[in-house]
Amino acid sequence: MTFVDKLNLPFVTWKNQWADEVEQATREIAIKTGVFKGDDPIELKRFKGIIECPAYAYPQAELKNLALCARFTSLLWFIDDTYDEDQAFARDEERLVNFMLSQWRLFLPDTDVEIEATDALSRFALLLKNDLLEAAKGGEVWLDRLSKSIYDYLFQGSLKATQNWVNNITPDLETYLKLREYDSGMYPCLDFVEIANGIFLPDTVVSHPTIQEMRKLCARISGCVNDIFSYEKEVKRNNDPSNLVHVLMQERSLSLGEGVDAAVTLINADIAEFLKLEKVVPEFGNEQLQSQVTQYIEGMKYWMRGNVDWSLATGRYSIPSTP
Repeated sequence: MTFVDKLNLPFVTWKNQWADEVEQATREIAIKTGVFKGDDPIELKRFKGIIECPAYAYPQAELKNLALCARFTSLLWFIDDTYDEDQAFARDEERLVNFMLSQWRLFLPDTDVEIEATDALSRFALLLKNDLLEAAKGGEVWLDRLSKSIYDYLFQGSLKATQNWVNNITPDLETYLKLREYDSGMYPCLDFVEIANGIFLPDTVVSHPTIQEMRKLCARISGCVNDIFSYEKEVKRNNDPSNLVHVLMQERSLSLGEGVDAAVTLINADIAEFLKLEKVVPEFGNEQLQSQVTQYIEGMKYWMRGNVDWSLATGRYSIPSTP
């Protein structure tokens, strides 16, 4: 029995029918902008694994919308790999902060394309941003929301996690769970649920305490599940202490198997709380808006289940054996 069998995750998803077309289109844009060369078989295989994630996370999306989602999740991987695979870069905090600021500024509504598009990653990001402004039902209002989520991902999550890595700091459980909420990159990915569904939720909905708590739980569940899948890669290979299983093992003096079981227990508690909150989601107004809220909540469920199914399907991460 693997840890997946122990997860109480009563959601379903499926692989989006447009997965192959989106993979091809995203690869072409990545090569055209120079962010991906596409001539290395190993990198090509890795890219294929990454690009399949949104096909599971946004199974309901139409072709055009899925393509936008895939380009954004790819961008997150490209950004993360810039310093996640290069500890010398990660140790240069001034350089790292400047890099993160430059990536965040690209998604501000008033970014000047001609001034900012100076490298391959920026070209890839700005081309996506311009296409999002045309496609997003909420236009610049939605983009402003996305830019705030990207900022939090970078500075409340990724920067702090990188500092833990280079300084070999294992945070306590409470600190780590808050960190993982942001470092997972899930908040901007949840903003893309609106893109996937072709909807726009007003701030009165997204900022409601119940929806905010459900977003937090979805982000934490997805990040913590990924921690179990990625333990072998992140902790054993990269010596990265920012991992739920590792944090639990250190804080509670647990074996690997016990750490995995403890992580599953925490995740299952969060899933139960998410389902509890779903039952008390308020009425937000007219029937159309309420339908869009329902679609958004379903989108969070797709992400939680899709994250698991994608990880199993691609074999991107090794699953630690449990007693």
